[in-house]
Amino acid sequence: MSVGYVIKLEQGKAGRPSPDLVDRLAETLGINPLQSRHLHDLALYHRVTEHVDAPAEPLVNPVMKEAADNLHPHLCGYLDEMWNILYCNSEYARIYRHIDEVGNVLK
Repeated sequence: MSVGYVIKLEQGKAGRPSPDLVDRLAETLGINPLQSRHLHDLALYHRVTEHVDAPAEPLVNPVMKEAADNLHPHLCGYLDEMWNILYCNSEYARIYRHIDEVGNVLK
């Protein structure tokens, strides 16, 4: 595989890599079997890009917020499938400084 292809893959501009290619990437990176499984899962993931109407009910309701807040001093947060923060308690926000500005754990 070329460096250019790997760059496109990282930027999300390449097509889905084959399972064989994912295995070769995992081997090259020297990652453990769990991380390799995660790479395979990511390769199969299909991101929905079309507009979806907001749900009628909030994704995180007041009871869920209270439950997260009651877990203080432990970190607790609700994330969507793209790792965007839907809600987090104060300890989570303290550890992940500026998470309210960034809005995504991976960023």
